[in-house]
Amino acid sequence: MKNVLITGAAGELGQGLIKGLLDNNINSITCLDLQGRPASITSSKVIWKQGSILDQDLLESLIFKSGFDAIFHFAALLSATATNNPALAQQVNIDASKSLINCAKDSADKHNQHCIIIFPSSMAVYNLDASARNQAVLESFKSTAITLYGRQKFEIEEFGTDFCTRSPNIGFRSIRFPGIISSDTVPVGGTSDYASLMAHNAAQGKPYSCFVSAPSTLSFVAMPDAVDALVQLASTDKEKLSQSVYNLHGFTISAQEIADYTKSAFPQAEISFSPIAEKQQIIDSWPALLDCSAFCKDVGWNAKLGKEDTFFRYLFPKISEHYLRGIE
Repeated sequence: MKNVLITGAAGELGQGLIKGLLDNNINSITCLDLQGRPASITSSKVIWKQGSILDQDLLESLIFKSGFDAIFHFAALLSATATNNPALAQQVNIDASKSLINCAKDSADKHNQHCIIIFPSSMAVYNLDASARNQAVLESFKSTAITLYGRQKFEIEEFGTDFCTRSPNIGFRSIRFPGIISSDTVPVGGTSDYASLMAHNAAQGKPYSCFVSAPSTLSFVAMPDAVDALVQLASTDKEKLSQSVYNLHGFTISAQEIADYTKSAFPQAEISFSPIAEKQQIIDSWPALLDCSAFCKDVGWNAKLGKEDTFFRYLFPKISEHYLRGIE
């Protein structure tokens, strides 16, 4: 894996992956995003293309010209945004994703070069009742997601897995992520964002009203561990993989625990709970525990940051540092 494309590269996961790939001695990283190049991305190995994933001519010119050996397809409308813009969500999350997979296959066949597509899916594909959500959920569990975003993620999982069996030159690999806790950017549009937003607001001296109830539990992973999972999955030999779609899990934590941690780090923090029924229903349908034993076995991944370390060693110190420097 030396020549990589990242779509949606300006997002939380995209920026984290860029740094992770640079640490792994990647030759070239081409980034596509509607947003301009973030100021924090300064490496000459990063080529930034500002544009839309819906621009088919731009997408084809990038893929056919460069012959990437790995494509990380992050461009998407997140859960809340997709719900509010279903027509655009169809274009971005479904149509553009299928177009990219088709284009990558055609390019790989043309160059006679193998290309791996890494697709970040989500625990949003699951729809669990109260008795099931606290048990370790396997990838084989079948349900119909209650959010448009979750259904669209599952559709691309199915499409990519099926489509990429038709050519020896293309591979499809996907991770069903839990909530990702990130310190580097302020999260927007994600249903699990409350975990990071508590700290972001506390560091600025702003009150925060959490949109889920205090006892609500959910599966999470720290951004550094999520990035490591992506890099390791892309680097693993095909013969070692027993499936194309994998769960990922770092730890289980309640909203109240996150609030308590935040108040411990920021004693002046003002955190209240005002559940929004629609969002609470979504959270209550998602897993508190994901079985990621297959991923750990096949890829050799293990989370380095546990529950307390994620907040006290990673999130809180970095967020404090960012706001002292005047992050926006």
